[in-house]
Amino acid sequence: MKRIMTLLVIFMIGFCLALNAEISTEVDSETSNFVLETSSSASSGFDAYDVEVPNYPDNTSAQLSSVVSGKNLMLDAFSEESDRTLNLVYEIGSSVNESEDITFTWDSDDFDGYEASLKDYGNDSSRGSTVTTSDLDSLESFQVTNTYNTRYFTIELVYQEASSPAAPDTGGGGGGGGGGSVAADENVKLSLSELNFNLVSGRVRYIGVNVTNLADVSKNISVSQTNLQEVLTVVDSSIEFGPGETKEVVLTFFGPEETGVFAGIVYIGGNPILTTVNVRSTELLFDAMIVVPDSSKKVDQGDKLSTQVTLIPMGDEDVRVDVTLNYIIKDFDGNVYLIESETILVDSQKSFKKEFSLGNLVNGNYLVALELVYPNGVATSSSHFSVLDESLIFSTEIMIIAGTIIVILFILILWRVNLTVGKRKRSRKK
Repeated sequence: MKRIMTLLVIFMIGFCLALNAEISTEVDSETSNFVLETSSSASSGFDAYDVEVPNYPDNTSAQLSSVVSGKNLMLDAFSEESDRTLNLVYEIGSSVNESEDITFTWDSDDFDGYEASLKDYGNDSSRGSTVTTSDLDSLESFQVTNTYNTRYFTIELVYQEASSPAAPDTGGGGGGGGGGSVAADENVKLSLSELNFNLVSGRVRYIGVNVTNLADVSKNISVSQTNLQEVLTVVDSSIEFGPGETKEVVLTFFGPEETGVFAGIVYIGGNPILTTVNVRSTELLFDAMIVVPDSSKKVDQGDKLSTQVTLIPMGDEDVRVDVTLNYIIKDFDGNVYLIESETILVDSQKSFKKEFSLGNLVNGNYLVALELVYPNGVATSSSHFSVLDESLIFSTEIMIIAGTIIVILFILILWRVNLTVGKRKRSRKK
């Protein structure tokens, strides 16, 4: 079955700052290029800089087009200091399986001088509600599993005086990972409290969080982060909610070139989501997993942490490689408390238990991370656990015991009072 990759070339001719940006789309890893040409016979609203696809693809293909006066895949040039919105439509041929991954790739440097974004509207032809937004200046790819015959996008370009790519919007979290925390709003309910997932370097992943305003009045709910600025873009730092309204807040994660385990906290309405992103290499020869069993998720202060490590060769051929295993224990503020390394030979799937001494870690939330380093690649994994302060546990137990004793004494006193009152009533009757 034929799959089409469209090469969008946005031309600016005759201006001191030329925009010459290429965006490629690919379906199911099979590609075929469109050729874009300047149209000399442009008319009906077109100018000398319009471009179009010479031949419309047949119904066995998938294609991306812009809509200008009903023509296929044509884009207008525009002056240096003007903004521009390009409406794009992804169309699936009748004999193509519509449930395929659509992948966009581009070079962020091409958008130097512009604040550029790619917006996905799903099957909303009116483009009234955005599903996701990708920052073309800081990211270089976008992938979505298509479930529609037609999917609607726009490219929005806003001219900037500065000639450097715009920095990703990280919301209230700010640089250095600080300042994202605000007081938790008890009238804001989140669908999850923890995130832990794998992300390939150079790829983008969108995760939706259902957020409900439990209050009976409208309010603006803040979205921010701490210590995740390298992997997270917060598109909207404040979102308006009506009374009792539920909305999906989409978090845009992107895999940096540097592999590793990135941990921090997303705050929505001040409510924390403990977030761990395991960034790994594009081509994996090995997969790695480190898991804290449910029975060990809560560890008493001073005890050891028990984990299960699994190493899985991914290739079809026999593998015999020395790999380095880096173990890291850190918190969600970026503080590292333990680093251990070992080198082992991997020639088949291996699984073993690994214990860590936690020393005097104070009560709080932590994660144990694994980096499997081999020639030309890194696989990562992590698991969350909590340390409980024994003194706090003891104090809680004492309070429970004391409270139980008080309740028992209160019941005994009531029983004694009732008994005394009963005796007095019987004495008076006599």
